[in-house]
Amino acid sequence: MTRALKATAWILLLAIFVTTDGPIRLRPTFGHPNAERFVAVAMLGFAFALAYPRRIPTILIFLASAVCGFEYLQHFISYRHGTERDALIKLAGVFVGVGGGTVVARLATLIRS
Repeated sequence: MTRALKATAWILLLAIFVTTDGPIRLRPTFGHPNAERFVAVAMLGFAFALAYPRRIPTILIFLASAVCGFEYLQHFISYRHGTERDALIKLAGVFVGVGGGTVVARLATLIRS
């Protein structure tokens, strides 16, 4: 199960990189772009928190750096534009997702005990 969680987390990170910095047509849409950003990155944070429950501070630093880096890289792509607002929305998603994943991981530990 742990291997599957880790694989899922890393695949989600790759998917977010591709949709953030790849061609705009690869970006799925289901609603407001800010909601999409927040939900996608929250799911990423949730997956990483479940996959690496003992490394929460490291996960927060890594994911915050990754999403900010993805936004920064958009400045080098002619058809994309990264903004501070988008980065802040994604950072909020990281913290909410990791927080939720941490709660679920701890509850699962309590249930197993």
